[in-house]
Amino acid sequence: MIDRHRASFLLLMILAAGLRLAIVLARPADLSTDPDGYLAHAEMLANGHGFAGPYTQKPTAFRPPGYTLLIALMPGTDVAPERAVAMLHVAVGIITVLLTRQLAEQIGLSIGKSNLAALLVACDPLLVRYSALPMSEVTSACLLAAAVLYFRRFRESGERDVATGKRLPGRLIPEGLAAGICLGVSV
Repeated sequence: MIDRHRASFLLLMILAAGLRLAIVLARPADLSTDPDGYLAHAEMLANGHGFAGPYTQKPTAFRPPGYTLLIALMPGTDVAPERAVAMLHVAVGIITVLLTRQLAEQIGLSIGKSNLAALLVACDPLLVRYSALPMSEVTSACLLAAAVLYFRRFRESGERDVATGKRLPGRLIPEGLAAGICLGVSV
């Protein structure tokens, strides 16, 4: 039998997915508005033009390249960019809720308070609203949550000297590397 904390977290994840799917289904035209030009740049990438301006076809330094790459590569050439954005944002939104709960537990909050923290992220009006817009905010929030989670794991891991309590220098810790990658990709 599933305990009430797991059941409440499962309901929370369903709520997070449901809210994001609802906004995507309620506002499908928003998926193609492209206020920041991500879809246009992703199309240039997908067509083999690299990071080129969609109107000039000249190389450009566009912000942030990781999000544009995700749209261009998701999940293949047979899916419209708008659908790729919807799938990406719903998935990333759910992952952000999960990471928030893990981070809350990691800093010592009770399961109930961890679920409350995750609920706040699941219902965050901006994150839910941006699920239907091709903008990097939803993905960036997820990557930053992952970076903080991995950084805290990095700080807590490693062997300590029994006498002094200081952390011993050692091998490269995967959590530190993951934190750096998530932070780097998020910007």
